[in-house]
Amino acid sequence: MAEDPVVVAHERLAEFIVSVLEALKMSPKNARLTADLMVRTDLRGVDSHGIGMLPKYVEWTRAGFVHPWADPVVARDDLATALVDGQKGLGHPASAMAMELAISKAATYGIGIVAVRNSTSSASGPWRSSRPTWTTCWARYRICRQRTGTSASTLPASPRRRRSDTVASPAFP
Repeated sequence: MAEDPVVVAHERLAEFIVSVLEALKMSPKNARLTADLMVRTDLRGVDSHGIGMLPKYVEWTRAGFVHPWADPVVARDDLATALVDGQKGLGHPASAMAMELAISKAATYGIGIVAVRNSTSSASGPWRSSRPTWTTCWARYRICRQRTGTSASTLPASPRRRRSDTVASPAFP
């Protein structure tokens, strides 16, 4: 007989994740960001990449593969492109930094391309393309293009990209 699922308020779940990440020496700011993204991923129905990843993050930290205390840095910044170095930390802070930088570059140059290196899992990938912004994001290539009034479904598809890889940014509260 299957056990009944445990239901936890998302706020309490986020607080639990923050406490675990802070115990792993992650900064309070990055722990809150990571926890919020993990919970949002669960709320979107991606159970494999939300709270379910927390035991792996602990395991990877203990094994020395991940440094949760690391803060991402901008390693290169050239006009419409940039490179964020995750410093071997979890991917959530590095990816969030990259997205903000790409949005800023898109506002300035009409396009913003930001890559992330030296970073681990960014399990909450769907968050980056669901932010309420004036951009349309192609999350697979971390390319943000200034919205011109068209939806992602009307943008031309790259021959190397399936139509399903294009994600529009819905209104997300």
